[in-house]
Amino acid sequence: MKALFYTLTRSAIIALVLQLIIVDKVCSQDVRQTNITWQATNVKNPATGSSKSNDSKFVTGPSEFRWTQKNTKTYQFTVDEVRGTWSDLRADGQLEFNLKLEGRPGTAFVSRSNGKYTIRLRYQRPSGGTELSLEFKIDEVEAR
Repeated sequence: MKALFYTLTRSAIIALVLQLIIVDKVCSQDVRQTNITWQATNVKNPATGSSKSNDSKFVTGPSEFRWTQKNTKTYQFTVDEVRGTWSDLRADGQLEFNLKLEGRPGTAFVSRSNGKYTIRLRYQRPSGGTELSLEFKIDEVEAR
């Protein structure tokens, strides 16, 4: 019985150490060079201060910025430039994505401040040409 307990304990410790190594490797990657999925459940209009429920998923990478709303509508932005340095997802930082959506300009600021992740998105609507400004509080982050 004692040998079985020792073997199980040793296996659990090894599994935990391996998991911590993997988590550290994923989290400490350069945010600018890593593909990351950001999940949000609410969106705020900074101009009016109003918020509403809106399940959104963002996927960012060195040359990618994609926004999916409620698992139905996807906006694939063209990334012209990424500015800033953010070497560790666990630390505060910010990146600025200069974007285009159907040829119209936009900007996204992806940041972590005081341990909270936010995506602020500004772009011109292709249909009407008016600028839209939205702010998403990120609930979940996954580096791939």
